[in-house]
Order: sequence, then C-alpha cells, then structure tokens
Amino acid sequence: MKTVTWGWEPPQYEILRSGLIRIFYYSEMITKTVSRLDPETEEETSEEITSWKCNVIEVNDKSLFSMIKENPNSIECQKKLLTYRINAYDSSDHVNTFSISGLSTWLDKATRVGLKLRFEAEKRLGKTETTLWQDGIQFPLPLTGDITALDMLDGIELYASSCYDTTQYHLGQVKSLTNIDEIKAYDYTVGYPEKLVF
Repeated sequence: MKTVTWGWEPPQYEILRSGLIRIFYYSEMITKTVSRLDPETEEETSEEITSWKCNVIEVNDKSLFSMIKENPNSIECQKKLLTYRINAYDSSDHVNTFSISGLSTWLDKATRVGLKLRFEAEKRLGKTETTLWQDGIQFPLPLTGDITALDMLDGIELYASSCYDTTQYHLGQVKSLTNIDEIKAYDYTVGYPEKLVF
C-alpha cells in the first residue's frame, strides 16, 4: 500500500505492464495557495494549486484483469473493484490506527493477543506497571488503577471489532447494488468508529 499525489483526479485503476492492476482508493482533493514574487516587478501573486492524494494497492487478479479487458463498466467488474477498495481501506491506517501520547500506531490481532497474555501474567505476579514498545518508543502503562494497560487493549479490541463489522456491512451492501452509478458513488468510508486516543 502506498500513497501518490496526482495533478488531476486519479482514475479507478491502471493496468501496469507487468500485468498487475493498480487500484486507487480513498482519494482526497487538496487545494493550497502558493505565493510567488515576480523578480522584475516585485509584485506578489498567488494562485491555488489543486492536486489529488490517494492510496494505491496493486493486485494480481486474472479474473479482474479479464473483466477489465472485456467490459470495465460491467456491474461485476465495478463491484469487484469496489470490493478491493473496501478491503484496502479497512486494512489501511485510515482505519487501523490509534494514538498513544501523540503517536499514531496500530497493534495487529496477534500482537494484541500476545500483549494481553503478557499483561495478565505480569498483573498476576504482582507487577503494577508494564511497558508497551511502539516504533522504538517506550510507553509505561499501569496494570492497576482506574484505567490499565488491559483496559487499553480491550478498547482496541472493541474498536477493531467495530471496524470489522463496518467493513462487512459495506461488503454486504456492494452485493445489493444494481447499477453502475450506485457502485461508483458508494461511500465505503462511512460508519467506522472514531479513532481511539490514549
């Protein structure tokens, strides 16, 4: 997954020479004002520059490739592209992020399970504080008191479950869409819970 910036609205997809399909998702239009000083007249002028920022995934899907070659505007093809966008959005940092002391980060399922086992063991052995390491930064966390490291993990787990439910809802909605305009206009970014801040 990567982010690219375009000088124009990005397409839905591109077919690369390698046969991979580059699918664009979660596009944002960014407008900024740029000031310039004319060296001859010393007059300042400004102009607005608009660009598009979007996320990109590359997939190797022979059936999608065939659909695009045969009829890229078919309902089946557009639904498949939308499904890829939804899944990519779900696994991106637009969804999988929480903040701890100002750092945006994420803990995948396996890491959450491992940390929970560790924190529970440390608590049983009488420790009152533990440590979470993220991106080389140490975060001391309490194991006792009103809000503990285990409470934080529970919150992240509930957030992740809610995001999963929202993604599954969107994937279910795609199946019920019946025309190209509905598919192209479908907003798969709505309904996700607010990101957690610790």
